[in-house]
Amino acid sequence: MIYQEELEKEINEVRVKAGKKPFKKSEEKDVKNNKVSTTDCDSGWFHKGEHKEVFAYSAQVACDTHGWVLGYTEDCGNLHDSRTFFDLYAKLIKKFPEIETVVADAGYKTPAIAKKLIDDGRTGLFPYTRPRGKKELFRKRDFIYDYVNHTYTCPNGKQLIYKTTRRDGYQEYRTTKANCATCPFLAHVQLHKTNRRQFSDIFGNFI
Repeated sequence: MIYQEELEKEINEVRVKAGKKPFKKSEEKDVKNNKVSTTDCDSGWFHKGEHKEVFAYSAQVACDTHGWVLGYTEDCGNLHDSRTFFDLYAKLIKKFPEIETVVADAGYKTPAIAKKLIDDGRTGLFPYTRPRGKKELFRKRDFIYDYVNHTYTCPNGKQLIYKTTRRDGYQEYRTTKANCATCPFLAHVQLHKTNRRQFSDIFGNFI
């Protein structure tokens, strides 16, 4: 997919600039599995709920603010929504070029889709993802970001320095083991396996 390739290119540029090795070109699969029906090879193996599995098709439907259907696409059931988005989006924009805002559910909340909308000068509205993990752990809002030095400062006043950019677009920031050893807030942080505080932030914030 061209947008995913462009995103990976930007990620590698950031990694090289930071002295990291670029990732090899990913061979990410567009489908969740490769089971093939013996009677309908165009369908896809679809999981419905926790237990029901069946060969099926999925429909991607776009509506306006009043609920009127603007367009749709049909795809095999094992294609993820984030993959089928682009065909529907292209169809909509061709017919309704005046569209300025695209509202989508969590299935479409990916860096590639966000990048495409931004590049096209449109606004993407996606649902808020509530932080996972124990409630007593510190959240991103508890850390202060320094836009000049590109570092974070934890609630104990220690710096977390940029470590790397992952393939999924997140940048990792870490502090030292010594900083965590005597930290009074140790019970409120999630430690890396080497006992160093690790903090990840979305790649798009710094591009």
